[in-house]
Amino acid sequence: MFDFVGRKDAKAHGLAEEASKKLKGTIWIDEADRQVAHLEVTFDDNFHVAGGLLANVQKGSNFHFDQAPVDGGLWLPTGGEGMVTARVLLLKNMRQHFTERVYDYKRFRVETQQVKDAKVITDR
Repeated sequence: MFDFVGRKDAKAHGLAEEASKKLKGTIWIDEADRQVAHLEVTFDDNFHVAGGLLANVQKGSNFHFDQAPVDGGLWLPTGGEGMVTARVLLLKNMRQHFTERVYDYKRFRVETQQVKDAKVITDR
């Protein structure tokens, strides 16, 4: 388990990196598989998109993500949850809570047949 806090003075390239400067949270790593098992992230400051004209994500908005090994050790998402409070286009306040659960992954096999006289066609 590791706690992290975004560096306010970091040089950012793009919206995602700019947002990461405003985040703090905890990440749980599965030691055996070296995979992220759980992630909790919270905005510890307001995040302005386009200087706040397009959107302003409020301090305290948070997200939780989980993943687990599925059928043979492949790590896949098992769910997520979040609560976002934002002001959009300087006009509308928005408060959204979402929950997503993913389950019942199935493995499948696809069989193909190749004709003996098959030829490779190249573009001319």
